[in-house]
This record gives sequence, C-alpha cells and structure tokens, in this order.
Amino acid sequence: MKRHSGRLNWVGGALLALAGSLAQAEDAHYFVVREQANGALSVASHRLVRISGKVTPLASSQPGRQQSVLAASMVDKKTGASVFNTQALGSPWIRAEFQSPGQTQIEGRVVPAGERQYVLRLPVQAGKVLRLRGNTTAAGVSARSSSAAAMAPPPVVLDIDLDQYTSPTLLRAAPPPAVPGSESGLLINHGDAANRLDLLVVAEGYTLAQKAQFMAQATELANKFLAISPYQDYQQLINVRWLFVPSNQSGADKPDCGETPGADVVMVDTAFDATYCAAGLRRLLVVDGGKVLTAAADVPDWDMVAVLVNDEEYGGSGGYISVSSTNGSSAEVMQHELGHSFSKLADEYDSPYPGYPACSDLPGATLGACEVNVTDQTARASLKWQRWVASTTPIPSVASMPDPIEAGLWQGARYQSSDVYRQCFSGIMRSLGAPFCHVDGEAFVKQLFGGGWGAPSAGVSLIEPGALPATSSLTANVGTPVGFQASVAGSAKAGGLTATWLVDQQPVKTVATQHGQSQTFSYTVPDSAPHTVEFKVKDNTPLTLDAPTASRIWTVQGLAVLPGAPTITALTPGWYSLKLYFSPPAALPGAVITGYTSTCTAPNRATVTTSASKSPISMNWLPGGVVYTCTVVARSASGTGPASAPRSAKTLKLF
Repeated sequence: MKRHSGRLNWVGGALLALAGSLAQAEDAHYFVVREQANGALSVASHRLVRISGKVTPLASSQPGRQQSVLAASMVDKKTGASVFNTQALGSPWIRAEFQSPGQTQIEGRVVPAGERQYVLRLPVQAGKVLRLRGNTTAAGVSARSSSAAAMAPPPVVLDIDLDQYTSPTLLRAAPPPAVPGSESGLLINHGDAANRLDLLVVAEGYTLAQKAQFMAQATELANKFLAISPYQDYQQLINVRWLFVPSNQSGADKPDCGETPGADVVMVDTAFDATYCAAGLRRLLVVDGGKVLTAAADVPDWDMVAVLVNDEEYGGSGGYISVSSTNGSSAEVMQHELGHSFSKLADEYDSPYPGYPACSDLPGATLGACEVNVTDQTARASLKWQRWVASTTPIPSVASMPDPIEAGLWQGARYQSSDVYRQCFSGIMRSLGAPFCHVDGEAFVKQLFGGGWGAPSAGVSLIEPGALPATSSLTANVGTPVGFQASVAGSAKAGGLTATWLVDQQPVKTVATQHGQSQTFSYTVPDSAPHTVEFKVKDNTPLTLDAPTASRIWTVQGLAVLPGAPTITALTPGWYSLKLYFSPPAALPGAVITGYTSTCTAPNRATVTTSASKSPISMNWLPGGVVYTCTVVARSASGTGPASAPRSAKTLKLF
C-alpha cells in the first residue's frame, strides 16, 4: 500500500477549513419536568433553545444508585412509531455532607427528595408527541423490598403534544432570558460544548449590584475545583460556564431550626428560594431545583449544575444539583459532589443512615450491585478493583498505606461501620480536602469518555468533531492522493496520546501527540477496490488501567480513470521494420500512464504487438514489402485507454 507524502488533495471539504469550524448547532426543545413522590409528572417549563452539535439521545447506561431515570420517547402522531428515544437523570435523594473542624471524615445524611426534576433536550420535529414514563428508578434506590418493588404500580405515563410548543415565530426569535436581568457566559473555555464536559455555576442570593462579587467568587470556585486530580488532569476537556440571575435580596433563608436554637431567623427574597435547615438540618442548604433548571435554559449546553449561594455560613447539598455557600470549603464540597453525580461513586464514610438501601457484590445476592468504589466482597480475587491492589497489600486492610491513594480493602463505607468496605484508606469520598484515590479517579475517566451523562451522549471523544473529509464514504480517482485531517483531544502531556493511521486495518503511521494537536495523512488510491482509512487515538493516562480510545473510519472507493488516445505523428518504414512515433494523450488526474502498446496488422499476416515506455516504438523482423496498419494505446493502473487513429506504411525489402 502506497503512502503519498506530497501536497494533499482534500475530498469532502476545503483545505482551508479548520476541523473545529465545522461544529454545528441545532434547535431543540428544552423541557423541565417535575415528578412528585407519587409518580405524577408535570411540565415545569419549556423553551426552544439552540445547542451545540446535533441533538442526540442520552446514551443509556446503568444509572448510579443515587439517580432516578425518566424515560422519554418522541412518537409520530400518524404512525405511532417512536422516532427518538432518550432518558433524563434525576435524583430521589438530597445529600447533606459536612466535615466539622477537627474531624477526619465527613458526616452525612441522606434525605428523600420530595420532588425529582429532569431536563430533556429534544429535536424540533412537527407532528410528534412526547411520551414520558416516570417512576423508573435505579435498582435499589427505593427502601422497598424487591418483592414490594415487583408489586409496584406501572410507571406513570404523560403525553405532551410537541406541536403546541413549536411555532415558526418561536424558532426565528432569540428567546429572552428566563429571568429578567439574567446574564451568562464562560468562566473557563476549553472548546466546543459538543465535545466537552460543561459545568454551570449559577448565582443565588446575589443582587444586581453584586454581579462583580459573584463573578469573582465563581471564578475562584472554578479554579479551586479544577485544582485536584483527575479534574486537573482533564481540565482541558472541561468548560465552566456562569449564569447570573439577580435576586431582590442577598443571602439565603435561615428559618427557626431545632439544631440551632436561639439563632436569628432570616428570611430573604432570592431567585431560587435558597434556605438552610432543610429537613431540620441547619447545614442542609437547598434551592428550588425546578427554578434553577428553568433558568439554566439560558445556557442549554450544560451537563452538570452547581449553585453558589451568597452566604458565608457553612452549608450545602448534593443531588441532581449541587448547592454550596461561599464558605471556604465550597470547592471541596463541589469536588466531592461531582464524584457522586458524575462518577457515580458511593460515600466512603461510615456515619449511619438507617434505612438506606443496601447493596451486595456477593454471588447470588438479590440486592443491587454496589457502586464501583465500595463492596461487601472480601476475597482478593473477587474484588472489583483487584487490578489496582498490590500483591503485598493485606486484604482486608487495616493501616494506612505509604501512598495515600493506594487501593486495598478498608472496613467502613456507605453509611456502615462494618461489613461494607471502601477502596482506599481516606480519599475525598470520605474526607473533604483529601485526594481522589485510584479507583475513584479511574471512575471519572471512564465516565468522561464513556458517556451517559449529557452531551456528547457517548462521552468526550479523543477525536474532535470536524475531522476531514466530513463524510465517512468517499470516492477518488485511482492514483490520486486523498488528504485526511483530525484534531485530537485528551491528555495535555507531551506524548500523552498515541495517534495511529491504518489502511485496511494495517497500521502505516504512528505518532506521539497531545491535546489540541492536528494530525494529517495522505493516502494514494491504489486501485478501484474499496479500502478503509482509519484514525485511531489512545490516551496513555495512568489514571485508568484500560486506556481510553477513539476511532474514525473512512471508506475510500477508487474510480478507474483510463488515459486518452495517443496521436501517431509518423510511421516510418525500414528494412523489414517499422518505427512508430506518437505524442502522449492529454494528462488526466488519476490516469498515470505506465506504458504504451502498438498493434500492427496486415492481410494474411500475424498481428504484431510491441510495448514501450515512450515514443518511438520499434517493430523489427517484419516481412518485407508488406503494408501494415498500426495503432497505439496508453496503459495505466486502471487499464488500457482507447486506440489512436490508425496509420499505414509498407516495410522495405532488399529483393
């Protein structure tokens, strides 16, 4: 297989087009749906928005045990067929997690959410009904027994006529902000949302005059959040956006709370009704999630939402939306909460929460499997993370290890002090301010590149959108070079990525590269058979034992291009010979001439065929005194072209 190293001929896109410039945007429905404890569904809000890339279904993946799932289908009114199936993630729980001064581990409470909120982004199509199916929770999130769950009523179904939410006027008009006076933008911009994890920081309890204060505090929060591995290692794949929604008053409500008798009662008018003392816990700071998600339609490309409340008192909460005050620990709380909501990690502390549904990794157990970072297994060979465990590490483990993030098996996790084990001695899922341990960090990387959390639906790709050629199938003349170009995303370390070009599954070019670099390849089409050109990228991160990969494949169909007919300029007779002079045919792209063949015929004589690489062609040892009529053809890798116009001449003889 030949590789051409010369100038590239781009097929399917212009040479000057940059890969990143090919990103597209699309109109979409943005629905906020509320689900009550009894399963009743209702539309909280709707907007038509413009999102980066194409609207694609959220990839179906195993939800975390602290997540609930809303199934959604777009159904054609005429045929009844489903044309777009997706899902949305919510949370049946609100997490209250705090670490008091002098304590080494988090104190936690898990409170049932009175209401679940979901966001759906759907393509805009006429003649469709949106069908929602609620009460689809992750296995084990309900405290009911498995037998009770089996007897549960069927999911609640809600049909929504999408034509009532679409009009040409709405599609043409730029929607006003969800809340008057709100503004949005980017705090940290690392690329197109179509191939990034997008975090949104929302202001709560900031007056219009306090916008500059919010911007400064949100920037500080974002920088601190990204300062810990693995977020730091992949910050180049994370955007942080901001949404400022002004409140009439500053701060958050502080109602009378049994935990803090005698404390001043404070009630303020804020955009999202932030309040401490939810469920009787002073430090449980919550907001109206439906209002937050409605306002977040101003920034519809978000994947995860964090609300920053303008109050210095220690407090916050986790769930579908992370909430934190401006207390100095807010970034650590956000890091921990994303471990739950994004990486689907369990808490590794052991403060009790009676009634929280159990899990089991033991063979034959009827309970749902435990999260990736906790287990009730104690056999070394059966540990989910046994590949991370050194052979010298005792199982179960007791003392801390020289490497604080080293994997082992320590008792006490998931709100239990015994019989449930965590994967490291004390990581951030146990103690705020600690690092993510090996297993926790690997879970983040797998989620980042595995998808199921937002857009892109299949996860961040190591190959940026906009690779050229834009189409996956293309044609080109045999013998011509076809150019390929792709930009890579992933590890920012020099040589952190390995990029390989393959032709018909055989590697022909491998280079060490890193995030943001562009790779090119030129392929000369050898024949008229179909061939494949593949670009494969591997991330060599030490954060995971199974390297993330991505691949883009093009099918190249060669087109046979035959050369034109040569022109005979002279046919000179000689003694028992002829010499044929000709001019080559006009040059044709892809028709590389490999030789010429002359054919001479005479009545009652054998046909004479002679080949040569150029003019003239000599034909010797012919009978003398015979008139021959000759033609000449050009040959290429694709075949033989048409014959020239004939010319005749008589050979000479002595007698």
